[in-house]
Amino acid sequence: MAKKPFDLNLAAELMDVCVAVYMDDTHDKLEKLGYKVQLMIDEPSTDTQGAIMTKEDKIIVAFRGTTSIRDVLIDLNALVRPFPEGHPRSLVHQGFLLAHASVRNKVLDVLRGLLSSDRRRLIFTGHSLGAAIATLSAVEAAMVFERPVIIYTFASPMVGNGEFVKVFSRHVATSYRLELKGDPVPNIPLIGFEHVPVHVIFDEDCNFIVNPNFNEKFEETMDDIKHVLFGKAPNVHHHFNYQRVLEICRKKVGGV
Repeated sequence: MAKKPFDLNLAAELMDVCVAVYMDDTHDKLEKLGYKVQLMIDEPSTDTQGAIMTKEDKIIVAFRGTTSIRDVLIDLNALVRPFPEGHPRSLVHQGFLLAHASVRNKVLDVLRGLLSSDRRRLIFTGHSLGAAIATLSAVEAAMVFERPVIIYTFASPMVGNGEFVKVFSRHVATSYRLELKGDPVPNIPLIGFEHVPVHVIFDEDCNFIVNPNFNEKFEETMDDIKHVLFGKAPNVHHHFNYQRVLEICRKKVGGV
């Protein structure tokens, strides 16, 4: 599977989708953006929400981030369980896995119907908790359907251990994990977890670093700590802030 290069325009488009799935009128918001909604994802048992939509050459699966106490409990449930099936040493965050499992069958059933009739690009996305669920959903879809999958996530926490990252990387070639400089959420959980590739750091001046080196990662971590200490972290992490900065960069840069 050939990896597609990082696409700023696609990243900004998908962030718009991520914001839409936070809204009470998600269906109408997505329709106004030109998408045909194929499924509204809403599972009360885990408060997992999102949407599957189509537009032109794309099938997009988007998951919503944390908005409720139940979501917070999902975030805090950091015990580990094996995933995906057949990989006992691949361990993932139990809370994220429970959220994914609660909507898994509905998502796969709709995708099975869509993928049987065309070869549109299959894209997964999400912000924060939604990014973690999208990561699990993307690797499973790649394995089930045996076809290329694209994933762009925003402010994603770490999802699994090193073995999970290896499994993910074998099956998902095009993966970009965007982190706005100063956002501390991607640093959690703190112990026993690793990030999936490819790390993309960006800032409000529209500087994008794809696959940052050690010094660049260290600088980002220091910025995260400063934002936590000065109480600015929630504003940096907020989905509207990611959308605002990416829209500015899309207009300013037009691509990377």
